[in-house]
Amino acid sequence: MRINQARIQINVKLFSGLDTSAAVTDYDSEKGIALDLRDGTRIKQVLKALKLYPLGSLVVFVNGHKASIQDTLDNGDVLFCMKPVSGG
Repeated sequence: MRINQARIQINVKLFSGLDTSAAVTDYDSEKGIALDLRDGTRIKQVLKALKLYPLGSLVVFVNGHKASIQDTLDNGDVLFCMKPVSGG
């Protein structure tokens, strides 16, 4: 018996040059990357699939709020990934 696994759709936006590090082709910074995932997927799993984990230091936000790579994603979430920056 196969259990029907719920699916979610998210969008990933890459900043700070991460598009060149990620396993994606023809990245459109305005559209981002639309992904269809299994419900309960963690941010870390998405980063691994995009070849962004492990990648030194990385900051992630979900819908504009700082997130942990252990957080799970919900349908319609927008995941923002960037390298931390500093200046002065």
